[in-house]
Amino acid sequence: MTAAKGIVAGVGLLVAAWVVVTGGAATLRAPDPFGGVEEAGYAGGAFYVRVEPNYGVGERWLASTDGGLTWWRSGRPLALESAPKVGSEAWSACAGDGTCYRARMDYPEGYPRTSRSRHLVERRVGGGDWVVEADPDTAPAFIGLAVDPADSARAVAISWRYAFVRDPSGTWLERDVVEIGSDPPPVRSLVAWVDSGLTSTVLAVLLSVFCWWALPSLQAKWIAQLSILAVRGVLYAAGLFMLGGGMFWANLVWPAVTVGVVLLVRRGQGRPGRSVTPPEGRGQW
Repeated sequence: MTAAKGIVAGVGLLVAAWVVVTGGAATLRAPDPFGGVEEAGYAGGAFYVRVEPNYGVGERWLASTDGGLTWWRSGRPLALESAPKVGSEAWSACAGDGTCYRARMDYPEGYPRTSRSRHLVERRVGGGDWVVEADPDTAPAFIGLAVDPADSARAVAISWRYAFVRDPSGTWLERDVVEIGSDPPPVRSLVAWVDSGLTSTVLAVLLSVFCWWALPSLQAKWIAQLSILAVRGVLYAAGLFMLGGGMFWANLVWPAVTVGVVLLVRRGQGRPGRSVTPPEGRGQW
Protein backbone atom coordinates (compact mmCIF):
# COMPACT_ATOMS: atom_id res chain seq x y z
CA MET A 1 0.00 0.00 0.00
CA THR A 2 2.87 2.35 0.79
CA ALA A 3 4.45 1.66 -2.60
CA ALA A 4 1.15 2.38 -4.34
CA LYS A 5 0.83 5.68 -2.51
CA GLY A 6 4.37 6.58 -3.53
CA ILE A 7 3.63 5.83 -7.18
CA VAL A 8 0.45 7.90 -7.05
CA ALA A 9 2.30 10.80 -5.40
CA GLY A 10 5.12 10.63 -7.95
CA VAL A 11 2.76 10.62 -10.91
CA GLY A 12 0.81 13.47 -9.34
CA LEU A 13 3.97 15.55 -8.95
CA LEU A 14 4.95 14.93 -12.57
CA VAL A 15 1.50 15.91 -13.79
CA ALA A 16 1.50 19.04 -11.62
CA ALA A 17 4.97 20.01 -12.86
CA TRP A 18 3.96 19.56 -16.49
CA VAL A 19 0.77 21.58 -16.03
CA VAL A 20 2.58 24.40 -14.23
CA VAL A 21 5.36 24.60 -16.83
CA THR A 22 2.98 24.64 -19.81
CA GLY A 23 0.66 27.00 -18.00
CA GLY A 24 3.51 29.35 -17.21
CA ALA A 25 4.62 29.35 -20.83
CA ALA A 26 1.08 30.12 -21.97
CA THR A 27 0.82 32.90 -19.43
CA LEU A 28 3.84 34.60 -20.99
CA ARG A 29 1.75 34.83 -24.17
CA ALA A 30 -1.23 36.39 -22.39
CA PRO A 31 -2.99 38.75 -24.80
CA ASP A 32 -2.72 42.49 -24.73
CA PRO A 33 -6.05 43.80 -23.39
CA PHE A 34 -6.28 46.10 -26.39
CA GLY A 35 -7.19 44.97 -29.87
CA GLY A 36 -7.81 47.11 -32.92
CA VAL A 37 -10.26 48.72 -35.30
CA GLU A 38 -11.31 46.27 -37.99
CA GLU A 39 -13.81 48.28 -40.05
CA ALA A 40 -15.23 51.78 -40.45
CA GLY A 41 -17.90 53.43 -42.54
CA TYR A 42 -20.99 55.61 -42.77
CA ALA A 43 -24.64 54.55 -42.67
CA GLY A 44 -27.98 56.17 -41.90
CA GLY A 45 -26.66 59.51 -40.68
CA ALA A 46 -23.90 58.09 -38.44
CA PHE A 47 -20.27 57.01 -38.59
CA TYR A 48 -19.55 53.47 -37.41
CA VAL A 49 -16.40 51.61 -36.39
CA ARG A 50 -16.03 47.94 -35.55
CA VAL A 51 -13.61 47.38 -32.68
CA GLU A 52 -12.33 44.00 -31.53
CA PRO A 53 -10.82 44.19 -28.03
CA ASN A 54 -8.19 41.51 -27.74
CA TYR A 55 -9.36 39.93 -24.49
CA GLY A 56 -12.04 37.47 -25.43
CA VAL A 57 -15.26 39.49 -25.66
CA GLY A 58 -15.77 39.58 -29.43
CA GLU A 59 -16.49 42.57 -31.62
CA ARG A 60 -17.96 45.89 -30.53
CA TRP A 61 -19.68 48.43 -32.77
CA LEU A 62 -19.45 52.16 -31.99
CA ALA A 63 -21.55 54.89 -33.58
CA SER A 64 -21.25 58.67 -33.81
CA THR A 65 -23.81 61.17 -35.11
CA ASP A 66 -21.74 64.33 -34.50
CA GLY A 67 -19.00 63.68 -37.01
CA GLY A 68 -16.93 61.41 -34.74
CA LEU A 69 -16.52 63.80 -31.81
CA THR A 70 -18.35 61.43 -29.45
CA TRP A 71 -18.87 57.68 -29.75
CA TRP A 72 -21.09 55.12 -28.03
CA ARG A 73 -21.80 51.41 -28.35
CA SER A 74 -24.42 50.42 -30.90
CA GLY A 75 -25.67 47.48 -32.88
CA ARG A 76 -24.29 46.36 -36.22
CA PRO A 77 -25.45 48.67 -39.04
CA LEU A 78 -27.50 47.08 -41.80
CA ALA A 79 -25.33 48.61 -44.53
CA LEU A 80 -22.04 50.44 -44.37
CA GLU A 81 -20.44 52.76 -46.92
CA SER A 82 -16.65 52.90 -46.75
CA ALA A 83 -14.16 54.77 -48.90
CA PRO A 84 -12.68 52.54 -51.61
CA LYS A 85 -8.97 51.92 -51.83
CA VAL A 86 -7.10 54.05 -54.33
CA GLY A 87 -3.64 52.64 -53.63
CA SER A 88 -1.83 50.05 -51.54
CA GLU A 89 -2.45 52.07 -48.36
CA ALA A 90 -4.70 54.89 -49.52
CA TRP A 91 -8.45 55.51 -49.38
CA SER A 92 -10.53 58.29 -50.91
CA ALA A 93 -14.21 59.31 -50.95
CA CYS A 94 -16.24 62.39 -51.83
CA ALA A 95 -19.27 64.13 -50.42
CA GLY A 96 -22.26 65.05 -52.52
CA ASP A 97 -20.96 68.58 -53.25
CA GLY A 98 -17.74 67.27 -54.81
CA THR A 99 -15.45 67.83 -51.81
CA CYS A 100 -13.14 64.83 -51.48
CA TYR A 101 -10.95 63.39 -48.75
CA ARG A 102 -7.99 61.05 -48.93
CA ALA A 103 -6.21 59.16 -46.14
CA ARG A 104 -2.91 57.58 -47.08
CA MET A 105 0.42 56.35 -45.81
CA ASP A 106 3.53 58.03 -47.23
CA TYR A 107 6.87 56.21 -47.11
CA PRO A 108 9.65 58.55 -48.34
CA GLU A 109 12.29 55.93 -47.57
CA GLY A 110 10.23 53.00 -48.78
CA TYR A 111 8.39 50.29 -46.87
CA PRO A 112 8.49 49.36 -43.99
CA ARG A 113 7.87 52.39 -41.80
CA THR A 114 10.69 54.59 -40.64
CA SER A 115 10.87 57.74 -38.57
CA ARG A 116 10.14 59.73 -41.74
CA SER A 117 6.96 57.82 -42.66
CA ARG A 118 3.85 60.00 -42.64
CA HIS A 119 0.10 59.60 -42.09
CA LEU A 120 -1.57 62.09 -44.39
CA VAL A 121 -5.18 63.24 -44.39
CA GLU A 122 -5.85 65.37 -47.45
CA ARG A 123 -8.82 67.40 -48.76
CA ARG A 124 -9.71 68.57 -52.25
CA VAL A 125 -12.45 71.07 -53.10
CA GLY A 126 -14.09 71.31 -56.51
CA GLY A 127 -11.51 69.29 -58.43
CA GLY A 128 -8.58 71.39 -57.19
CA ASP A 129 -5.29 70.21 -55.72
CA TRP A 130 -5.00 67.96 -52.71
CA VAL A 131 -4.21 69.91 -49.53
CA VAL A 132 -2.78 68.18 -46.45
CA GLU A 133 -5.05 68.91 -43.50
CA ALA A 134 -3.53 66.54 -40.93
CA ASP A 135 -0.36 64.55 -40.37
CA PRO A 136 -0.75 62.55 -37.13
CA ASP A 137 2.81 61.32 -36.70
CA THR A 138 2.14 59.02 -33.72
CA ALA A 139 -0.71 56.99 -35.18
CA PRO A 140 -0.67 53.36 -36.27
CA ALA A 141 -1.12 52.79 -39.98
CA PHE A 142 -4.36 53.94 -41.58
CA ILE A 143 -6.87 51.24 -42.49
CA GLY A 144 -9.78 53.23 -43.89
CA LEU A 145 -11.79 56.40 -44.37
CA ALA A 146 -15.45 57.40 -44.18
CA VAL A 147 -17.11 60.60 -45.44
CA ASP A 148 -20.56 61.99 -44.70
CA PRO A 149 -22.12 62.27 -48.20
CA ALA A 150 -24.55 64.97 -47.02
CA ASP A 151 -22.01 67.15 -45.16
CA SER A 152 -18.60 67.72 -46.72
CA ALA A 153 -17.25 69.14 -43.45
CA ARG A 154 -17.46 65.74 -41.76
CA ALA A 155 -15.02 62.90 -42.35
CA VAL A 156 -13.32 60.22 -40.24
CA ALA A 157 -9.94 58.63 -40.99
CA ILE A 158 -9.30 55.36 -39.20
CA SER A 159 -6.08 53.75 -37.99
CA TRP A 160 -5.71 50.43 -36.20
CA ARG A 161 -6.32 52.22 -32.91
CA TYR A 162 -7.72 55.72 -33.40
CA ALA A 163 -10.40 57.64 -35.24
CA PHE A 164 -9.21 61.00 -36.59
CA VAL A 165 -12.23 63.26 -36.91
CA ARG A 166 -12.70 66.66 -38.47
CA ASP A 167 -14.46 69.24 -36.29
CA PRO A 168 -16.47 72.16 -37.76
CA SER A 169 -13.42 74.45 -37.71
CA GLY A 170 -11.41 72.06 -39.91
CA THR A 171 -9.17 70.78 -37.08
CA TRP A 172 -8.53 67.05 -36.98
CA LEU A 173 -8.90 65.46 -33.52
CA GLU A 174 -7.86 62.05 -32.24
CA ARG A 175 -10.35 59.67 -30.58
CA ASP A 176 -9.19 56.40 -29.00
CA VAL A 177 -12.09 54.25 -30.19
CA VAL A 178 -10.48 51.02 -28.97
CA GLU A 179 -10.44 52.38 -25.43
CA ILE A 180 -14.01 53.66 -25.81
CA GLY A 181 -15.16 50.26 -27.04
CA SER A 182 -13.42 48.37 -24.25
CA ASP A 183 -14.74 47.53 -20.81
CA PRO A 184 -13.53 49.25 -17.61
CA PRO A 185 -10.00 48.19 -16.55
CA PRO A 186 -11.15 45.81 -13.75
CA VAL A 187 -13.42 43.93 -16.17
CA ARG A 188 -10.67 43.89 -18.80
CA SER A 189 -8.20 42.45 -16.32
CA LEU A 190 -10.66 39.76 -15.20
CA VAL A 191 -11.50 38.71 -18.76
CA ALA A 192 -7.82 38.71 -19.73
CA TRP A 193 -7.02 36.50 -16.74
CA VAL A 194 -9.79 34.04 -17.63
CA ASP A 195 -8.40 34.04 -21.16
CA SER A 196 -4.88 33.18 -20.00
CA GLY A 197 -2.88 29.99 -19.69
CA LEU A 198 -2.50 30.59 -15.96
CA THR A 199 -6.25 30.12 -15.54
CA SER A 200 -6.10 26.81 -17.41
CA THR A 201 -3.36 25.72 -15.03
CA VAL A 202 -5.33 26.68 -11.94
CA LEU A 203 -8.45 24.98 -13.29
CA ALA A 204 -6.52 21.81 -14.08
CA VAL A 205 -5.19 21.58 -10.52
CA LEU A 206 -8.56 22.36 -8.92
CA LEU A 207 -10.44 19.91 -11.16
CA SER A 208 -7.85 17.24 -10.47
CA VAL A 209 -8.32 17.59 -6.71
CA PHE A 210 -12.10 17.76 -7.05
CA CYS A 211 -12.32 14.65 -9.23
CA TRP A 212 -10.04 12.67 -6.93
CA TRP A 213 -12.23 13.58 -3.97
CA ALA A 214 -15.65 13.27 -5.64
CA LEU A 215 -15.41 10.12 -7.74
CA PRO A 216 -16.10 6.93 -5.82
CA SER A 217 -13.89 4.40 -7.62
CA LEU A 218 -10.14 4.38 -8.21
CA GLN A 219 -10.68 3.62 -11.90
CA ALA A 220 -12.92 6.66 -12.31
CA LYS A 221 -10.41 8.83 -10.46
CA TRP A 222 -7.60 7.90 -12.85
CA ILE A 223 -9.80 8.29 -15.93
CA ALA A 224 -10.65 11.80 -14.74
CA GLN A 225 -6.99 12.67 -14.13
CA LEU A 226 -5.98 11.52 -17.60
CA SER A 227 -8.92 13.41 -19.14
CA ILE A 228 -7.93 16.63 -17.37
CA LEU A 229 -4.36 16.19 -18.52
CA ALA A 230 -5.51 15.63 -22.12
CA VAL A 231 -7.81 18.67 -22.14
CA ARG A 232 -5.09 20.86 -20.65
CA GLY A 233 -2.73 19.69 -23.37
CA VAL A 234 -5.28 20.46 -26.09
CA LEU A 235 -5.84 23.96 -24.68
CA TYR A 236 -2.10 24.53 -24.51
CA ALA A 237 -1.66 23.46 -28.15
CA ALA A 238 -4.63 25.60 -29.18
CA GLY A 239 -3.10 28.60 -27.46
CA LEU A 240 0.15 27.98 -29.33
CA PHE A 241 -1.09 27.32 -32.84
CA MET A 242 -4.73 28.29 -33.28
CA LEU A 243 -6.42 30.48 -30.72
CA GLY A 244 -3.56 32.83 -29.98
CA GLY A 245 -4.62 33.14 -26.35
CA GLY A 246 -8.35 33.05 -27.09
CA MET A 247 -9.27 30.50 -24.42
CA PHE A 248 -11.92 32.57 -22.66
CA TRP A 249 -14.92 30.37 -23.41
CA ALA A 250 -12.92 27.14 -23.13
CA ASN A 251 -11.87 28.08 -19.60
CA LEU A 252 -15.51 28.68 -18.69
CA VAL A 253 -17.12 25.67 -20.39
CA TRP A 254 -14.46 23.07 -19.57
CA PRO A 255 -14.77 23.16 -15.74
CA ALA A 256 -18.56 23.48 -15.88
CA VAL A 257 -18.90 20.37 -18.06
CA THR A 258 -16.34 18.44 -16.02
CA VAL A 259 -18.03 19.20 -12.69
CA GLY A 260 -21.44 18.34 -14.17
CA VAL A 261 -20.25 14.95 -15.48
CA VAL A 262 -18.51 14.11 -12.21
CA LEU A 263 -21.64 14.92 -10.21
CA LEU A 264 -23.76 12.75 -12.52
CA VAL A 265 -21.30 9.85 -12.20
CA ARG A 266 -21.17 10.28 -8.44
CA ARG A 267 -24.94 10.35 -8.22
CA GLY A 268 -25.34 7.29 -10.44
CA GLN A 269 -22.73 5.18 -8.64
CA GLY A 270 -23.87 6.33 -5.24
CA ARG A 271 -27.37 4.89 -5.60
CA PRO A 272 -27.79 1.64 -3.65
CA GLY A 273 -28.84 -1.30 -5.74
CA ARG A 274 -32.39 -2.64 -5.32
CA SER A 275 -32.82 -6.33 -4.61
CA VAL A 276 -36.19 -7.90 -5.28
CA THR A 277 -36.95 -10.68 -2.79
CA PRO A 278 -40.29 -12.40 -3.02
CA PRO A 279 -42.36 -12.19 0.17
CA GLU A 280 -42.19 -15.17 2.40
CA GLY A 281 -44.70 -17.75 1.49
CA ARG A 282 -45.16 -16.56 -2.09
CA GLY A 283 -43.70 -18.24 -5.10
CA GLN A 284 -42.67 -21.26 -2.97
CA TRP A 285 -44.06 -24.77 -3.02
